[in-house]
Amino acid sequence: MVELRTKSTEAICRFLLEDVICRYGCVGKITANRGELDTKEAREFFQRYGVKLALTIVYNLEGNAKSERGRPPIVKALVKAYNGRAKEWPRLLPFALWVDRTTHSLVTRYMPAELMQGQKPIMPVEKQVPTWNVLPWKDNLTREELLQLCIRQLEQRFEMCRLL
Repeated sequence: MVELRTKSTEAICRFLLEDVICRYGCVGKITANRGELDTKEAREFFQRYGVKLALTIVYNLEGNAKSERGRPPIVKALVKAYNGRAKEWPRLLPFALWVDRTTHSLVTRYMPAELMQGQKPIMPVEKQVPTWNVLPWKDNLTREELLQLCIRQLEQRFEMCRLL
């Protein structure tokens, strides 16, 4: 989890570049409220990186209900898991969110993390009981060679998305 020190347009755009685009690749569309991203600088940033920016209307009861639909199950799970001990929640919220992101959706039939990353996330149990996800497929390459190949792949991917 990344903490932004300020809510400035510059800080948000830097976060999106460094912690979203550089981690997960191309982003086709970002929906945001009319706050810090409703600026000329933000529009230029999104245009430069080929991302469509969709700004919400000021208040939309139906739209807000859809975006907040996932919160009640997480809150209820925290309450039940810790018998209402609210002091534990801040420490456990990242784990609850992780479980939510790695649980298959009945609607999409995919994990949210899988949709975001384009592959199934590696679970801690896979370190103890190896699966296809964690087998050393690239044993014949040095780390430098593997990194070099990955950098080239990213470069091609970013060029395809007009990010460089």
